Amino acid sequence: MFLFLYSSNRNQDLIALLSALITGLMINHIQQKKTPSQDDSYEDALAIEFKKDSKPFLASVLYGGLLEWCCILELENDYSRLKDYLQNHFDNITVQTWHINADEEPELYAKNAVFKIGASQAFDLSLNFKDQAAILCNAALSAQASEFSFYEYSFPSIALITCRYYGYPVLPEFWRKKELLEYSVK
Repeated sequence: MFLFLYSSNRNQDLIALLSALITGLMINHIQQKKTPSQDDSYEDALAIEFKKDSKPFLASVLYGGLLEWCCILELENDYSRLKDYLQNHFDNITVQTWHINADEEPELYAKNAVFKIGASQAFDLSLNFKDQAAILCNAALSAQASEFSFYEYSFPSIALITCRYYGYPVLPEFWRKKELLEYSVK
């Protein structure tokens, strides 16, 4: 949904959705002690839903993606609100994004690729909004999305379908080029 709203220039709708998602995640955790599943497994979801002993919440690509979207859309208040929440409610959490380079693309189309390829970019939760946005700008500048075969052959939806099918995070190359590069020029 984020990519659809973003690509159709419906930023106000995207901002409202992002803010509602951040608020909903925080409320679910604070009131009901529910956290997102780290393994994206059915067993994990059941354990969370029925408040059974589940694994400690130590790492999140979801929250990393939300922080990145806050930077892209220049939502400093939402970024600070989410960052403060993470620092106050989770000890030793690693918040990160996951991405691959064009050389690793052939491995993307296989099960468990997230464990075999790619790199994680961890967020330093001690950084302020502007410093974190600058780091993301540097990552966007070094990303070469045009080298992926799905761009070369004009079929980027295959990467989205693959990510959804195997449960991988959507590749940040889909949104990093546009706004972050503009932000670095400001």
